[in-house]
Amino acid sequence: MHNAQLSERILEEEGGSVRRPSLRDTAGEEQSLIVLDGEGTIRHVSDEARELLDLRPHSLDGEPFSEHLHPNRRSRVRRDLTEMTAHEKQRATWLLRLKTGLGPWQWFKVEAENRLGGDDPSGIVLRLFERGGGPGRD
Repeated sequence: MHNAQLSERILEEEGGSVRRPSLRDTAGEEQSLIVLDGEGTIRHVSDEARELLDLRPHSLDGEPFSEHLHPNRRSRVRRDLTEMTAHEKQRATWLLRLKTGLGPWQWFKVEAENRLGGDDPSGIVLRLFERGGGPGRD
């Protein structure tokens, strides 16, 4: 799926105007989201996630999410994403070290929700939460 096709799925035409899907939490705050397709490829990154990761616009689009994970966590995340793609798993939570635009690895809590073939935005939706430290390994 190309970025243009993704945009069609993430943005909807309504009465000639384009609207973003609801990416707000229950308190009405914008969320730091990354949306993956069933193969683990990054298809959308919210402005809030780009800011949190200190990234340039479109810098992650079309890249495998696993390339941005610390190597010690990749196998667990890949396993969970595979189970989500097979619709065997609906949710997962990870404490991950992710690459940022600043260079060093940063710790994030990541909550994954399987929305493949479902709600807008469709895909595996990752919510990022900044963490100050980590479990002391990796």
